[in-house]
Amino acid sequence: MKRLELLEELVRQNSYTRNKLGVNKLGEIIKNELDFMQCDTYTHPERGDLIVFNSQETNTSYPKIVLSGHLDTVHSEESEMYYKVEGDKIWGQGIHDMKAGLFVIINVLKMLYKNGALINVSCIFTPDEELQSVAYREQLDKLFTMHDIGLVYEPTMQISGTTSFSEDVRSIVVARKGQGRYRFRVTGPGGHSGVITQRNARSNAIEEAAHTIVDLEKLSDYDKGTTVNVGHITGGTSFNVIAEECIFEGDYRVVTKEEHERLQKEIYNMTHIKRIDGVKKEFSFLTLKPPMEEQGASDHKAILHTVANEMNITLHEEHRGGASDANEMAYSGLTVFDGMGVQGEGEHTQQEFVYIDSIDQSIDFSYNTITKLQKTHE
Repeated sequence: MKRLELLEELVRQNSYTRNKLGVNKLGEIIKNELDFMQCDTYTHPERGDLIVFNSQETNTSYPKIVLSGHLDTVHSEESEMYYKVEGDKIWGQGIHDMKAGLFVIINVLKMLYKNGALINVSCIFTPDEELQSVAYREQLDKLFTMHDIGLVYEPTMQISGTTSFSEDVRSIVVARKGQGRYRFRVTGPGGHSGVITQRNARSNAIEEAAHTIVDLEKLSDYDKGTTVNVGHITGGTSFNVIAEECIFEGDYRVVTKEEHERLQKEIYNMTHIKRIDGVKKEFSFLTLKPPMEEQGASDHKAILHTVANEMNITLHEEHRGGASDANEMAYSGLTVFDGMGVQGEGEHTQQEFVYIDSIDQSIDFSYNTITKLQKTHE
């Protein structure tokens, strides 16, 4: 097993997204491990650093490959950090999403360097992926466009119905849904519900919000995989007061760029549709993630299947509903494969674990993929 002491160090370092100091400490651990690469660091007043590594050696005949991982986890600073090896599993906060993926990246880069194959290879570690990677959006968009192929180290698929590592099966993520998170704020003059008796004077913010929520659901297109959700709502002050304010938030999920653009336009247009006299509506998109659309058959995808076959692995192509940094990579024009990380379960819970034997499989699969991608361009 390749240096599990480092994995323990990564796991025990809290790197909750809002724990800027902790995220940066994790980044320093990685910098020390990858001192053979050129390193650029970007800073932000509220978030941890964005860290970018580039190989010292370049070759114009090789594809430009970028590896992507995120430093942050969802586990708060107050969480009791632990690391436990038990049987064929390693348990710990954030180990599945995605400290084990970081460990894989580090070891792959070391293997490439040792074998003289670290050519045209970069690595980007984002500090706020769990909050949609918004702090460095402009920098990331520029960095992504400088590459041809993106490999993202979110976990590989846990095979349904299994309770142990599946050594002959893994997945790559070839598509992810896009997402838009929105917020509406409806306001009105309010008043006493027993005193105001004229319909056009009962400007109830909650009532207007209710109409809008029903209209939002009508934007769903289940045949196309488009869903709209309202997940949180607050409003009003008392049962006998016509509500002066109602705020609600939600998101939508889409499979295609066309649906992503349609939802943005139609949700924005709802700001101007009012069913109740005397109310005002405010609206904003909090985050937008374009879909990672499946790119169909390609030489690059065929290479991953060849690598898997040579390792006696059945490779499944997976579509996921959640977004990752792969979404923006694909939107920037790269060929992207996600799910290059480790097999396990329990992400975003206190019971996260990975299968020990999956770690080496992921390292070898990634290394073999990169070197074979390079050879096809020689």
